[in-house]
Amino acid sequence: MGGRENKDKFCVAREQMLRLDLKGRDITNPDVLKVMAEVPREEFIPESYFSQAYTDGPLPIGMGQTISQPYIVALMTQELRCNRNCEVLEIGTGSGYQTAVLGKLVKKEYKLIISDDENKNGSFVAHLVKLEDSLFLDVFPDEFPCDTEDPNKTDWLYNVFFLVPVHTFIKIDSIEPQLKMRLTDDDKMAELLKEDPNAVEHTSIEDRLILTASTKELQAFVLEYADDNRVFTDEIVLGRK
Repeated sequence: MGGRENKDKFCVAREQMLRLDLKGRDITNPDVLKVMAEVPREEFIPESYFSQAYTDGPLPIGMGQTISQPYIVALMTQELRCNRNCEVLEIGTGSGYQTAVLGKLVKKEYKLIISDDENKNGSFVAHLVKLEDSLFLDVFPDEFPCDTEDPNKTDWLYNVFFLVPVHTFIKIDSIEPQLKMRLTDDDKMAELLKEDPNAVEHTSIEDRLILTASTKELQAFVLEYADDNRVFTDEIVLGRK
């Protein structure tokens, strides 16, 4: 399915879901009803099930997993009584549909923690950003992995991100049934900026490329070059065990 006609069909089906399956039962919280009207369930299921996107039942999403029926998602969300002052940790996000619903009600902030072979942990604050039809993670260094008098003795992976604390965008290609994402590559982006120096404001610090544009300008840049392999390189695929 695609195009304006199919988008309209989804809108009609979503409105029917709200009227019959949610308001027609015991979902009364206006904030919950609002976000259920805003989050497109069709984006969290395989295309082969698009015609059933707003039926009140679970749907398979691959690897033996299912996306919960809309009523159950709305009911659980309503029972949580979330607001903007709440923080929610969800274990096992499944399709990501429940997470997307909660993300509109609570603080839109995630924490990514990475560990090396010596069990040193470093963490990043990450925000999920939707620009038009594309999803990105906006990642920023949070906690340095260890206390050290000489940071240069720290593993290179941490130095790359922590010693020059800047925002990094990760392109999300898909969430289910596998998480597919692409990182930026300094060398390839440098080639792009050599060809077009005005593509985005930038500078270099110790031979490392740093984009110095405003948040709005950065978002416009990553959106324009979302499918350009000079900005977002080889795809990384992660699956559940």
